[in-house]
Amino acid sequence: MHRRALAGRERNAPGPHHPDVLLVALRRAVKLLDERKYEEAEIMYQHALGVMEKWRGLDRPDILDSLNTLGETLLNLERYDEAEAMCRHALAGREKALGVDHAATLTSADNLGRTLYHQRKHEEAEMIFRSTQASRKEVLGLYHPDTLLSIASLGVTLLCQRKYGEAEIVYRQALGAMEKILGPDHPDVLDSVNTLGETLLDLEKYGEAEAMCRRALEGREKILGLDHRDTLLSANNLGVALRNQDKHHEAENMYRRALEGAEKTLGPDHCDTLMCIYNLAGALHKQRKYDEAEMMHRQALAGREKTLGLGHRHTIRNLTKLGALLYQEGKYDEAKIMYQRAVMGAKKFLGPGHPMTLKSVNHLTLLDERKYEEAEIIYRHALGTMEKALGPDHQDVLDSVNILGETLLDLKMYNEAEVMCRRALAGREKTFGPDHRDTLLTANNLGVALRNQNKHHEAEITYRRAVIGTGRTLGPDHRDTLMCVYNLAGLLQRQRKYDEAEMMHRRALAGREKTLGPGHRHTLRSLIKLGALLDERKYEEAEIIYRHALGTMEKALGPDHQDVLDSVNILGEALLDLKMYNEAEVMCRRALAGREKTFGPDHRDTLLTANNLGVALRNQNKHHEAEIMYRRAVIGTGRTLGPDHRDTLMCVYNLAGLLQRQRKYDEAEMMHRRALAGREKTLGPGHRHTLRSLIKLGAVLHEKRKYDESEIMYRRAVTEAEKSLGPNHPATLRSFNQLSMFLYARATSTLDEVS
Repeated sequence: MHRRALAGRERNAPGPHHPDVLLVALRRAVKLLDERKYEEAEIMYQHALGVMEKWRGLDRPDILDSLNTLGETLLNLERYDEAEAMCRHALAGREKALGVDHAATLTSADNLGRTLYHQRKHEEAEMIFRSTQASRKEVLGLYHPDTLLSIASLGVTLLCQRKYGEAEIVYRQALGAMEKILGPDHPDVLDSVNTLGETLLDLEKYGEAEAMCRRALEGREKILGLDHRDTLLSANNLGVALRNQDKHHEAENMYRRALEGAEKTLGPDHCDTLMCIYNLAGALHKQRKYDEAEMMHRQALAGREKTLGLGHRHTIRNLTKLGALLYQEGKYDEAKIMYQRAVMGAKKFLGPGHPMTLKSVNHLTLLDERKYEEAEIIYRHALGTMEKALGPDHQDVLDSVNILGETLLDLKMYNEAEVMCRRALAGREKTFGPDHRDTLLTANNLGVALRNQNKHHEAEITYRRAVIGTGRTLGPDHRDTLMCVYNLAGLLQRQRKYDEAEMMHRRALAGREKTLGPGHRHTLRSLIKLGALLDERKYEEAEIIYRHALGTMEKALGPDHQDVLDSVNILGEALLDLKMYNEAEVMCRRALAGREKTFGPDHRDTLLTANNLGVALRNQNKHHEAEIMYRRAVIGTGRTLGPDHRDTLMCVYNLAGLLQRQRKYDEAEMMHRRALAGREKTLGPGHRHTLRSLIKLGAVLHEKRKYDESEIMYRRAVTEAEKSLGPNHPATLRSFNQLSMFLYARATSTLDEVS
């Protein structure tokens, strides 16, 4: 029928470019698309475009309606390029025929905005949605569904540009309007509550997000039922909000509920079900329920590989998280396999320069620190490829530059990190503006790079900028703002600007207690740093601060709660770092007693606490007690983790050092050789821990006057460090310094013997 009509009209019409021919072509194209006859449809709408180029009087309502319908159909089919062309023609025609504020014109504008959004042309899409929502507000009123749709579209577009603060304002406006017209429990209102909750999650406002997610969940349970997909997604979102406030047990319960419902409603291999499994695995990991966490991660991974494919970003993320869990369990070979699979999948399907590819390379590099050069080659090649394709200031390129900078910071390659951070900062200032969250966090990273090169004045300027900007953009109590305040406080303390450092530490502490809670690890770090600063002048107040933190947690959770024991252990380790060994001993003994009771004597955490106690005792010259602790840690880790596990080797290394102090040189040499052999096998010859073992073994051999063997060890350390880390790396320079001192001492000793 349509083919005959088209042919008939073309015969009877004044020419092939008559409006009737165009109308039939448009309608035919829509029908063919609905029938999924895409090739025929493309011929038809290309014909229509040709007609439109010849014929300029495009003002017939029926033609404009058909153009708009074709644009919407192409949009729904995700054929965004073709949809954009049709939507632009429809919009231009309706603006001319009906006026810019006509309802039909605004519909065409909204459709064009959607096509641009899906092509990631976010700036133009934002401009269109702003104009459309303003016009609809004026013509239709704030509470009209079309106005609210435009506001929601604007919010999503702002989110994609990481304009989280603006998006929050837009969503709150839409929510207020919808509640007024529809009531608090209308499904559309609950959708907006849920979207606002997700936005607050993106903003890391987890307390506010929790409130919104609870409201969405309660409303959806009431209106849609317990096992409706939207209800289950709200339960999952609430789990995310809880997990990020360290409410891991509540988060686990919420994830289990979401998972049970998703399996029943959607099936075991549905992408939402797999997301719930993945999130549950993360909550279990945080609670150190490693066996069940591993099982859940493997289940999610298998499902995602089957459903989404190896190259999907969720599959790659799953591989990375499973790798991290296996690493924490000490299953390094399996962890490495997971990271390698993540890198291969990301490279193949997302491209070498995609941010997720670079993150995967980052994880693999940090696992195997011998691959610095290989990782750097991959990064630089990837960035070159991306810049060529997207331009130097594209969001994905800047993300990748920033990831490279953070990786170099992790690897303590501060000079190279500074270069990358400066580049990311300049690009983000240009693309996002000076007060965007991503720009400010890059400024903070640059401050870290500068501080670690002792460029304190520049670091202070950069940190102050980050503090002021995050306070203005995110609020004074946002966790990112507090991180920047904490970093500035630490730098001021380094510069001996004690009064301002104390003020900043107190500000960070007060904010973290309010936002994160008194027992959060970041709050504890602030307590410890403030205590360390006060220790030089106000020791009694420092002690009060420490005990207040632990007292608050114990009161809330009990003395043997896992989080309390973790906090006691963190405090003990921090006191070790600060060389406050007497106080560290008290904390380590307390953590050890609690962990023995809670986890058992051979649990990894118990054994590492025993090792920490050994460190505290050794540094107080309590050598006999320290030796007992170290031997216990060596035997336990060897039995629990295996003789070549890096934690076992650390304990062996520490015992060797103590034996050397006690001048038990024969056993010290044996232990150092054992640690060295294990580290060469497990970590590689150029790893910093292997280099440390070489140096220490050289020192023992020197004490035993085995000078030739000692020199071999020192020279090996220099050679391996230069090869793996480069000639200017701090570890290389330290190794060279040790060799120089040995050669000088040997020459002096030889002269003494001759004389």
